[in-house]
Parts: sequence; structure tokens; C-alpha cells
Amino acid sequence: MDSPSVDKSPERIRRMFDTIAHRYDWINHVLTLGIDLLWRKFTARKLLHVQTINGDVLDVCCGTGGLSFAFLMQQRKLKTERTNYGIDFSPEMLAVAQKKAKNCPTLHFSVGDALDLPFKDARFALVAVAFGLRNVGDTQRGLAEMVRVCKPGGTVAVLEFSMPALPILRHCYRFYFHALVCAGG
Repeated sequence: MDSPSVDKSPERIRRMFDTIAHRYDWINHVLTLGIDLLWRKFTARKLLHVQTINGDVLDVCCGTGGLSFAFLMQQRKLKTERTNYGIDFSPEMLAVAQKKAKNCPTLHFSVGDALDLPFKDARFALVAVAFGLRNVGDTQRGLAEMVRVCKPGGTVAVLEFSMPALPILRHCYRFYFHALVCAGG
């Protein structure tokens, strides 16, 4: 049985995230039982450890900046300095990220669309998205944009979770997700 069609229109997605921005971090932590924090930390550690190309880092669909901050913390541990950029098209999500980044001069957030990244070709050494690609209306185009702004030899990475395959877990996940996210939207 096919899944029902999901409305991924930019207006709907932006409105949903603007509505839940103030509790987005909490929702993520609850939905994943806190594992999202570990996944971001692990992802930042792995990606920055293997990244040999010098240059800046871009977090696409950055939301409240979770992956951006994980990159920043890992860079501090490695004693490396890169400029980190986060882009999202929800102004309310970015307001939360900017508030958290108040004292982080190497971290910059801006409003933008994953389908039309406002950066020149081959600009970043590392381009990543965490839990955001599923909300992009055209996944292939979003990935193509990430590749476009990545330097040759750089890294493009996607951190995402998927619908559980086991029917009972899938049912519980759907109920949990809709009860927490959709009820607030």
C-alpha cells in the first residue's frame, strides 16, 4: 500500500516550522530519545576527521542549528578554524539558531532555499543536511544544489532517519510523530 501524498509545498513547510520553532529541539530530542544529539555529534566528528579539503562548512536546512553547533564543537576539539554557515527558509527556526549563536563569531545563519542555494559554485569544503532533506520539495534538485556548492574533493553528507520497516514500530512512530508535531502545527 502506497503512503498518502505529503504536501511539501514551501509555504506549508515554512509555516509548519515557523509554528514549531520554539519547541523544535525538544521535539527532536523526544522523537529520537535524545539520539539525535549523538547522531549530530558523531556525524560532525566523522566528517571533519576525514575532511582534508580546507574551507568552510555549510549546514543546509539547518533549522535551529543543531548540526552547525556540532560542527563548531568538533572544530574546537580539533583546534581547527572554519567558518560555518547555516541556511534555512524558516525565519523563526533561524531566530532560535541565531539566539543560540550569539557569541559564536564563526557561525553565520541566513534565510535561504535548499533548491536555490545563494552561494557560488565550489564554495564549501563540506556541505551537509541533517533531518531536512525529507522536507525539500525536490530531493534530487536539493542534492544537486549541495553538490554544486561543494568544492571538488569536498564532502556532501546527508543525515536522515526513515520510516521503520516493522509495521508495529512504523505505527508507533507515526502516532508519536503526528501527536507531537502535527498537533502543534
